[in-house]
Amino acid sequence: HCLRLTELEYLLTHGGSRGHLLRYELLWDGGSGEDSHLCGLLNVDDNEGGERKLG
Repeated sequence: HCLRLTELEYLLTHGGSRGHLLRYELLWDGGSGEDSHLCGLLNVDDNEGGERKLG
């Protein structure tokens, strides 16, 4: 199950090479459990800067 969660980018793998212990880090940025949520993505409605600034 951990391999699949890593592929879906819910877990980050640490170590595991050359006899080291394999550790996992849960990638969760504290989103609410009530609504749909994708970690790391910004809501465009919450954009305080208005339009996107170029260069």
